[in-house]
Amino acid sequence: MNHTNEKITITYSPGIVRITCDSALKNYLEEPGNGALSLSSFILEEYKKRQHSELKISKDSLAIEILAHTFVDSFSEAVSVIGNLLPPVLAKAVLTLMEQIHVHTETIDCGESGVDNNRWIWDGLAVFKNIIYAMLGDPVLQVIYCIFSFGCIERCRSVLLRKPASLQSKKRCCCYRRFVEKWPILSLFPLLE
Repeated sequence: MNHTNEKITITYSPGIVRITCDSALKNYLEEPGNGALSLSSFILEEYKKRQHSELKISKDSLAIEILAHTFVDSFSEAVSVIGNLLPPVLAKAVLTLMEQIHVHTETIDCGESGVDNNRWIWDGLAVFKNIIYAMLGDPVLQVIYCIFSFGCIERCRSVLLRKPASLQSKKRCCCYRRFVEKWPILSLFPLLE
């Protein structure tokens, strides 16, 4: 898949697609107007063209799996950067754990339930899609979710006009304070501060 001269690597096989979780994917997801939902739609359509059958994964289940892997991969990279600031014994353990996490997230294996033994997790999380998209997804969806959840009619231009992964855009969101008031646990996630 090409987008703005960057290539997202997607491999299509019977019953499964594999997405490389690298800077190309993350850059695509950060661009305004892009998101895991649009990528999921593209993947499902492209799979049908290439395999001459539908991939038996819902768009939401696929999008949530992409978001979760990308978030966890970015988290492991961020912790690895600061890991050297920890005491040596702790740093070694933390860096080893982060490397193991990165190895598991560098390729996102999205398979049908007969091929992917984790499909039930992503299908189960699809029930919480609105919350997940609001926390990790497209900024437009974040603002819409804020409006419906908190009755906020003020549109946050900084969120809509900036990259969704930008810390500044999330700090300036008119509804961020309301998110944290409603779900205090969210204040623990650096991407949402």
